[in-house]
Amino acid sequence: MEAVPEWIKLLPTVMMAIGAYVSYVFYIRRPYVPEELANQHQMLYQFLLNKWYFASSMTDLRSPGEAARTFPVESRRRLHHRRFGPDGVSARYFDFTRNVVRLQTAISITTRLRC
Repeated sequence: MEAVPEWIKLLPTVMMAIGAYVSYVFYIRRPYVPEELANQHQMLYQFLLNKWYFASSMTDLRSPGEAARTFPVESRRRLHHRRFGPDGVSARYFDFTRNVVRLQTAISITTRLRC
């Protein structure tokens, strides 16, 4: 990190400040400007509105055979996300704590029965 120029380290902060200023101007000071820009630059507006047509172009490039082949991979990816994503981690945490409580209850019951 020491070899990276200082201006590159500051670039994300500067870009964030510029974006915040542009948002302030477009949506608070002059809310009519975005609509005027969209009307003046229809093609650019549609291109950006449709997210650069990236998703549709990737879907168009896939053949039916490729879609069938990658379906199991996508299903596994969703399953892994459910298991190891935020919801899966919290579910495993609750499972673990529930088992610890059961173990602790069983130990205390056993201890009481011995006395």
